[in-house]
Amino acid sequence: MQITQSINQCPVYLYFLVSFMMSCNRISGDKLMDFIPGVYERRINHEYSKGLDRLIIKQQHGNVYKIEKRSAIVRIRRGIELPVEYDTTAWTGIYDSKDHVIYEQRRGKVISFKPKENKLLVGASVYRKVK
Repeated sequence: MQITQSINQCPVYLYFLVSFMMSCNRISGDKLMDFIPGVYERRINHEYSKGLDRLIIKQQHGNVYKIEKRSAIVRIRRGIELPVEYDTTAWTGIYDSKDHVIYEQRRGKVISFKPKENKLLVGASVYRKVK
């Protein structure tokens, strides 16, 4: 009788065991994926222009991310500031858990992250996470 009752309870114990293992895997897994979504900014201040670049990153599903780049640039010619130029572009990126980077699909940009420093890098451009 006791053996039959133990066998009948096995699926319940198995369910809890599998659930526990999956949650442990997520906790110890790639924490970078939790850091990635957010708003990142880069200020530009050169002799010939000044402005702000903003990247808004949202996880679409799995390892696919939607990245929206918004820019506001003021060009400076002969010491005179020209009107603000606004630009918005949309990218799609695939997160590579082996390399810990996002590969942008259209132009081939590589986006890397430094969570301890609250930074994102697109080539030599450094963005700070603000949200």
